Amino acid sequence: MKIKSLRISGIGRIGELSLVFNDGLNVICGENGTGKTTILNTIVDAFSGINSVLKKNASFSDGQYCLEYEVDNGIVEKITSQVTAFKPAEKTDSKDGKYARNIMFFKDDRSIDYKEQTAIPRDAQSNQWLLQRNLINGISSEDLKGWFCNRCIFGKIGEGLTEVQKENLDYAQKAFSIFDSNIAYSRIDAQTLDIMLSSNQGEIYYEYLSSGFKSCMYLILGLIKEIEIRFTDEEISASDFDGVVLIDEIDLHLHPSWQSRLLQTLRDIFPKAQFIVTTHSPNILQALGKDEIIPLTMDEEGEIGIKELSLTQYGLQGWTIEEILRDVMELPETTSKIFEETKDAYDRAMDLDNAEEAIKNYKKLKEMLHTDSVLRRLLDFQIAGIGVYDDKVNSSTKAD
Repeated sequence: MKIKSLRISGIGRIGELSLVFNDGLNVICGENGTGKTTILNTIVDAFSGINSVLKKNASFSDGQYCLEYEVDNGIVEKITSQVTAFKPAEKTDSKDGKYARNIMFFKDDRSIDYKEQTAIPRDAQSNQWLLQRNLINGISSEDLKGWFCNRCIFGKIGEGLTEVQKENLDYAQKAFSIFDSNIAYSRIDAQTLDIMLSSNQGEIYYEYLSSGFKSCMYLILGLIKEIEIRFTDEEISASDFDGVVLIDEIDLHLHPSWQSRLLQTLRDIFPKAQFIVTTHSPNILQALGKDEIIPLTMDEEGEIGIKELSLTQYGLQGWTIEEILRDVMELPETTSKIFEETKDAYDRAMDLDNAEEAIKNYKKLKEMLHTDSVLRRLLDFQIAGIGVYDDKVNSSTKAD
């Protein structure tokens, strides 16, 4: 199953917006308030089968959306809905939730707290109502530890797991080492049923991982767990899941070096899945091809649309972080306010041939700039060109 297109009219802060999705990775970006999460919530709403939590735009008499998706037989189906609710307690009628199990939704809260495990649990039940509720609420980590313990323990028992379950367990156990080669799955503690990991500082509880590490595990283990629980009648391996995965703020808690690695890891483990995710990270965008980025923009009247970018097949893979921040994320400045003010004061002094003021701001800029900054060299040439050479300026220039 794959989402093909979505047209939104008068929902949240979105007036009119039409989106087309590819079958692989789709990354939605833009400044705050451009409707990134609204897009995910609209997709969720279409398949939840539960009363809508969407709200209409205050400027519209009602909201509407039309979503097209392709099912396994190649047939494209359509879901249309009207959103009339605006007040907090108001709700719109529910839709058909027959494909709820094919949609995995991860909200931006992906914390994993310590939970005492008192027994090896059976797999959670996955009836239609629970699937629809979990689609609205997002995938929880509540049963993640119990599921992992179950698989690790029964994986040691003869025919305790099927071949597909063994394959999924192998993915899950190896996931701990993907982001840090010093971390590895070690064992399940026989007395406490805690998940223990080996590290270069000794054995640790998996709840002791960093927030970013746990966010990655939340996604990877959570997806494998949900696939197993939802498809018990046909047994699907992680590598064969071809449904839709929605992730809000995929870069949450992650160091820049891990952000693009997480995307690639998800694609490697779940190669047939369609990912529709949101991000504020230029590091995520820098790793994307042309058809993988959906850049949202807001004009002066507050209208939200798709930003036109002149991209080749390589997308943003040759752009610098600063270029992405400025031209895609629409960040007005990529340096601090005090730096901009000092640079402006320096430029004004140079224009007015005010040597004393220029030198004062020149010295401040030199202290602020990175030691390898090209601008440092340019400032040296400029300050030398005004014909003022006192000892402090000369020594500062020579030191560089």
